Amino acid sequence: MNLKKWIYVVISIIIFLIITLIILLNLQKEPPKQEQDEYEEIVIEYGAINRVKDKNIFFTVSSCVDKYLIEVVSQDAENIYNLLSTDYIKNNGITMENVLSKIEKYNKPQIFSSKIVYEINNTTNISTYYIEGTVRDDIFGKQYSEETPIKIAVQLDKIKGTYAIIPNATVPASDNEIPEITITNIEPKGTNTYYSVNILDTQMASMYLKEFAKLLNTNVKEAYSKLEEDYKEKRFPTQSSFEAYIKSKGDYVLEPQAKTVSVSEEDQETIYKIRDYYGNRYIIKEREILDYTIQLDDYTIESAEFKENYEQANNRDKGILNIDKFFEMLNMQDFESAYELLDSNFKKNQFKTIDDFEKFVKTNLFLINDINYEEYNSNVVGLYVYRVNVTDMTEESEREVTLSIVVKLNEETDFTMSFSIEEKETVEEDDEEDEEDEEVEE
Repeated sequence: MNLKKWIYVVISIIIFLIITLIILLNLQKEPPKQEQDEYEEIVIEYGAINRVKDKNIFFTVSSCVDKYLIEVVSQDAENIYNLLSTDYIKNNGITMENVLSKIEKYNKPQIFSSKIVYEINNTTNISTYYIEGTVRDDIFGKQYSEETPIKIAVQLDKIKGTYAIIPNATVPASDNEIPEITITNIEPKGTNTYYSVNILDTQMASMYLKEFAKLLNTNVKEAYSKLEEDYKEKRFPTQSSFEAYIKSKGDYVLEPQAKTVSVSEEDQETIYKIRDYYGNRYIIKEREILDYTIQLDDYTIESAEFKENYEQANNRDKGILNIDKFFEMLNMQDFESAYELLDSNFKKNQFKTIDDFEKFVKTNLFLINDINYEEYNSNVVGLYVYRVNVTDMTEESEREVTLSIVVKLNEETDFTMSFSIEEKETVEEDDEEDEEDEEVEE
């Protein structure tokens, strides 16, 4: 082979290798077909009515109504006119001069609450939200004014970040009855800009807790209806038993504030597990936004999560879980359930009736007990002994009570227990008694 042919062959091989390398690199850059299939295409359905499931949108449009009501209360004709939908203005013959006579009037600032929001995507940038909610006078303190139903619509221009209001708007009965809109955009007019709201899980949980507390203060019957059905049947079979519990705890359940929150998804429901600053536990199951049921403890109906955690725990921790459950019952004023956990011989010797047990607890312990584990031993097979210090979580008493608690584990999550009690007085109380004795001697 002469030199020219040899050079030609070498160059051809090099070119072939370069082309092959380029092809291989391009193949590596393309995502596997399986990964591409994992991405869901977002499809926007135009001209159809759907209930809003996005919490951020729900409260964004609610905030627009809040801003509108502020202008209505202040009777600012220009700002109100600028906030109204141009279609609404045109269809109702509204001018700057007559706008105040065409809209609702309120004598006091209003608290607006959305209940249900429906969404219609009209165009690529305009969406209309029909809201069913309530308004009530904003009164300082614990007093609650009567709620009045309100129906209103908000149009958002998601490109310009502006909104418009349609007062007295009723959600269309079907997709075929959606009103035709002529607007293609909503021009900025001073106060008609909106900002997207970002709702955190902790905020949502606090909102539900606040909403339920409001019902406890204003409409106990409605609050009772919010209880999850199985839970209500087992824990509060009558409304009077529910009212008795609320009365026994007073402000310690009427003004709850979330301390810890955990959130999970289960059976197409969002589950909020909340503990407040007084140790009260709440389980809120959200079907739709603001459509929820509530449980006031986590022991009446044992969750699958609790059973799994209990099964995986060692015997020492199982005893702690059981003692926690016992004191949660006491804090819930659920003396009947707590009494059932006591060892039969212990009950026979110490508390022959539930009334005896309830009287003992109310005399020696506290309305809301805070427990601290101090010692543990398991010298006797099958019995687990804990030394527990109990204080008053409400801080109304400075007493401390020490309990020696014996737990016997049975099958699954079943157990029995007994206890002995020794009351300890604080140093401050001893000092006060000494001072009183000195005064008597003098």
